[in-house]
Amino acid sequence: MIVAEPTYDETDRRLKEALQNVEIPAGLHAGLQRSLQIVARDLELGESGLLSPATLASNAVAQRTVEKPSRLWNRRNAIGAALAAGLGGVLFGYRQLTQAMSQSWLIKSTQ
Repeated sequence: MIVAEPTYDETDRRLKEALQNVEIPAGLHAGLQRSLQIVARDLELGESGLLSPATLASNAVAQRTVEKPSRLWNRRNAIGAALAAGLGGVLFGYRQLTQAMSQSWLIKSTQ
């Protein structure tokens, strides 16, 4: 089986160049090293018995909760809220437009 070289169009070429020209944020290397040192220290303390498994687990949970985006307000909830608001608006507008007009409202609106 012979695999042909992929054909790149202009958009692919531009995307490839853009991805290769991304600047590395300042402090990324130091932040990664610091995180790795913390994890390595926790693992060493856990293996030596100085740190209990419960403490290791709570540290891992705390680190994961900091890194995870909020589950309370994510994209799915935002889309659901927008759809519910739109549907509510449509129903309210339909109700207002289909109600019979009272004689006093007609008199007020024509004056």
